[in-house]
Amino acid sequence: MMLMGQGKGETIIKLKNNSPGFGDINIPKAIIKTPAGIHEFHNYVRDLTIRIGSGNAGTIALDFVTNNSGGIINVAIQSEDGKGNTAISMTREYQGLAC
Repeated sequence: MMLMGQGKGETIIKLKNNSPGFGDINIPKAIIKTPAGIHEFHNYVRDLTIRIGSGNAGTIALDFVTNNSGGIINVAIQSEDGKGNTAISMTREYQGLAC
């Protein structure tokens, strides 16, 4: 899986302010979630900006898993109100090496 933009600040994925399901810090929810599993090779997210918006305190900007190779390259993560649960989560099972 490769999610590739035109560059930080050029390609922007933005969660709307006060989005339903993203407001509770105790029930985090991801904007972008890569597939999980022991055979998830070559997952890349690169050359883009993820904006959390405001009023989304339960947001995980990127929930990322890769095996053998993959990576997060040239990615900016921004919160408009300084709140959010996690910028990058790499806590799911079967996390492997990334370059």
